[in-house]
Amino acid sequence: MSFAKLTKASLAAVLAVCASAACAANTSSGLVASTYFAGYHANRGFAVSQMPWEKYTDAKYAFAETSEDGSLNLTKSAPDQLPVFVSEAKKNNVKALVSIGGWTGSRWFSTAFGSAENRTAFVKTCLDLVEKYNLDGLDFDWEYPNRQGLGCNAINKDDTANFLSFLQELRQKQSKQLYLTAATSLFPWYDATGVSSVNGTLSGFAKELDYLMIMAYDIYGAWAATGGPNAPLAYTCDSRNNQGGAKEGVEKWINAGIPANKLVLAVGAYGHGFSVNTTSALSGSNTLNAYPAQNSSNRFQGSSWDD
Repeated sequence: MSFAKLTKASLAAVLAVCASAACAANTSSGLVASTYFAGYHANRGFAVSQMPWEKYTDAKYAFAETSEDGSLNLTKSAPDQLPVFVSEAKKNNVKALVSIGGWTGSRWFSTAFGSAENRTAFVKTCLDLVEKYNLDGLDFDWEYPNRQGLGCNAINKDDTANFLSFLQELRQKQSKQLYLTAATSLFPWYDATGVSSVNGTLSGFAKELDYLMIMAYDIYGAWAATGGPNAPLAYTCDSRNNQGGAKEGVEKWINAGIPANKLVLAVGAYGHGFSVNTTSALSGSNTLNAYPAQNSSNRFQGSSWDD
């Protein structure tokens, strides 16, 4: 689902809005307003100082990418800007997190979590990152447990269970109470049989994470068979490319064991372009087709922020 690596979430463009009135954040209002700062775009005309900090309860610096040897790599994301980001966030009473993973940075999550020895080593790596940059917490954007994302990710049928074991150990070894979050696919993480988890089987994550943020965007894009809304509220009636919507995503995560007050809905403040011919664009003589067939091989060049 997340084809864009969250790259378009830069400039505070992804706004996380609570799935219910009672959210997981310890803020005075009880609401969560979160954003990603794209470190990989930090030197392209939008400085940390330009962040509208007053709008947010937490902010995530994206991304620290996983590596085959179990280390974390920030080299693509202007690591020199991370201390400035943390300092500015704290000045504005905003929780400062680093997001680990992302579309291209999730290749080695499965390996890092795949054995007790590797999990222990990765816990230390994460805690060292927290200490080095004086972070308030960490965000885990694994795309995706037991499911291919980028195309070359390591995956394992026990990914989801191993992820929970890692989080439990991270909580046990934290020297201070960390603010831990996870960015999730629209529908719940796969179980060991390769299908979305159901019937409360993910309830353990609610105990370890402050919230899970459902990526209810990039539902349709240039890669899809038809045009369609970037972040639909609910299922469409279009049988050709029924990708799902935010409403169904929230319902499925609740069924999987995550209470509503631990869910945050993420919606992108950007859109996608589609290559559609005149015949496909119209339904009838003068009515626009809401889900027109599109040429997925012809992708529009976006703004300077487009990847």
